[in-house]
Amino acid sequence: MALAMLPIFIPMKPKRVRKMAVPLGLIWWSHLKRHPLNQEAGRLVYRFRTERGWSLEDLSKASGISPSYLCDLENGHHSPSMEVQLRLEEVFGMTCGGLLRLARCQMLQAR
Repeated sequence: MALAMLPIFIPMKPKRVRKMAVPLGLIWWSHLKRHPLNQEAGRLVYRFRTERGWSLEDLSKASGISPSYLCDLENGHHSPSMEVQLRLEEVFGMTCGGLLRLARCQMLQAR
């Protein structure tokens, strides 16, 4: 007499998860292409670079970031990744997270 093979895994029906309401109107900058913090961070990078008398090529050599990317970053066309932020903060002698923290403070003061 052969024993019937029982399935080892018995699939269960997934529990229905209630959808949360999508918050509307919380993103005040949604009409813009990019977050205003990008522009402010770019202005800070430009200011720190020019205060030291560095060209884009000098900052590029020090940070390992291409001059074209740095130019776009200074003009607010890029949102700096964590890697880019860390490299720039290291070159400028800032603490971790200091670039965006300072950019946010300046952005809030300008409002």
